[in-house]
Parts: sequence; C-alpha cells; structure tokens
Amino acid sequence: MKDTWSSGRQAKLLQHLLADVSAALIVGFGLAIILAPIDLAMLRAGKPESPGVLVVLGSVFQDCILCPELVLPAVAWTCFLFSGTYGTANATRTLCDWAGWRPDVMVWLCTTTVNCIVMCLKDAYLTGGSLVPPSAAIVAWVARDLMFSLVVFVLPDKITGNLRKKGITTIRGFQVQDVVQILLPLPLQLFTTPLHFLGISFVAHPGALGASVRLAAAFREFGLRVGIRCARVLVPYCFGAVVNRKLRTYFAKVRSSEASEALTATSGGSEFSPRSGRASLGRALLLLSVLYLMQGAHLFRWALLLPAVMLTRLPAVRSPKAFLIPLAGPGGPEP
Repeated sequence: MKDTWSSGRQAKLLQHLLADVSAALIVGFGLAIILAPIDLAMLRAGKPESPGVLVVLGSVFQDCILCPELVLPAVAWTCFLFSGTYGTANATRTLCDWAGWRPDVMVWLCTTTVNCIVMCLKDAYLTGGSLVPPSAAIVAWVARDLMFSLVVFVLPDKITGNLRKKGITTIRGFQVQDVVQILLPLPLQLFTTPLHFLGISFVAHPGALGASVRLAAAFREFGLRVGIRCARVLVPYCFGAVVNRKLRTYFAKVRSSEASEALTATSGGSEFSPRSGRASLGRALLLLSVLYLMQGAHLFRWALLLPAVMLTRLPAVRSPKAFLIPLAGPGGPEP
C-alpha cells in the first residue's frame, strides 16, 4: 500500500512538472516574438550616444522587416529568458508544494538567480557582443532583478491572500489575483528603469566615464523610458504571468485526470501507466512543435523580403556586426 501511494505521488509530481515546463515554453515562445524588438531597441537607446528612444525603436522595427537576421539573436535570447524564468518559478512552486515547504523565499531566490543570470548575459551580449558584463553592471542588474522578482512572483500571492481574507475575491468582475498581478509590477518601473539603463551604460562604456555622465544616461528621457518599460513589462510579467498560471493549472488538471484514469485502469491500481504518460508528453511536444512552426513561419515571412532588399538596396543592408556594435557617436553608424 505504501509503495502504491509513493508511486502515485511521484507520478503526480512528474505530471505537474511537465505542466510547468509546457506552460513556460508556450509563454516564452509567444512573448519572444512580441517583445524582442522592444528589448533590442531599449538596449540600443540606453547608450549615451544613441539618438533617442523613438528613433532607435523605429530603426529596430525597420530591421525586423528589412534585416531580420539582426533581430534573430534578440528573439532567441528573449525566448530563453522568459521560458527559463517562468519554468523556474513554476517548477520551484511544484517542488516546494511536494516537499511541504513554503514557496515564497525559494521562488524569489530561484527566479531572481535564473532571471538575473540570463538577463545579464542577454543584455551584455546584445549591447556589446560580450558574455562577460562589467561587475558594476552586474550589481545594478542584480538590484533590479531582486526587486522585480519579489514584485512579480511573490507579492501578488501575498496580497491576494490578504484581500481574500477580507472577503474581496473580484474587482469589477475580474479575479482579484489577476488584477493584482497585472497592476502591481507597473509602479516598480520608476525604480528599476534607471538601474536597467545604468547597467547598460557600464556595458557600453566600461572605462571611467564619470558619475554625472552615467547618471545622466540612466535618467535620460526618464518619463518616456518608464512608459515604454511599463508597456514592455505589461505583456510578459503582468498578462503573461496570468496566462502562465492558467496554462499551468490547465495542464496540471488534464494530466492529473489522465494519471487517475491510468491508475484505475491498471491491474490492482498500483502503477502509473507509462502509455498514458507518453501520450500526455507526446501531446505537449506536438503543441510545442506547432509553436516552433508558427515561430518559424513568422520569421520566414520576414526573410521573404530579403532577396528583394539584397537586389535593390544592397549597400544599405548592414552587417550582423551592426547588431552588436552601437551607433558610433557623432560620426554616425559604423560602416
């Protein structure tokens, strides 16, 4: 009897972990296509010599159509970032529930670690072409991610629990947990935006630049940058977090019901059916394959314009090096 209970518990854990990974990959793929150009534009605009956020944003969206190979690295890094962060948060919650631990601190620390490592590598690579950012940039980005992970992955559940204890379950017809998750990260951008661009300034100019110059670069176009960062955060960590939670719950319910059917169907009800597990995993992989094809079709649509561009505007097509090397100051872009 004890072996039966242990086997069923492990099977349930596996089902939940598969649900965690599936939800994170779906959210990560979807968000990467939408947000990679914005991330790339904000990184380029964070350099002191950039012409401004709106000019750089327009340039990046032009690259999406005319030179998509300059944007593909940002798409890959962004997908890795969101899938890894949400996968870590989901799996940590599942493992903590399975072990009987409180998930708050573990989710905060684990998501901060993964998000900060991937974000530092992504921002350093896309800003200067190196995977080794300066220590000063790491300090700024760690401070940013500590606050960010706390507000996105920990505080919404705490605030929602307190509101539910007071009898507040909906706000104007919307679930209170969804409302808190959507609204809470936005005011944080007032504090994390300067830290984000301060780290970029250290990556773009590692040498002695002067505190006044770095602070000016960090707070340049403050209102506009905060607004763009709010729009950027709203999709992945406000609405995206809600979608991730609902997908995770949906997959967990589907796979738990399959596991229950398999346990009932086996002789003596003492084992989890491998066939059911393979079928569940196969459906998840099929769904992810469809997402791969959708992403590939989207990128292929960009690539269809390349032959015409290469024939008609060959001198205007920049090399992939221009993606890593920023505008070269007053003299204009690097040739």
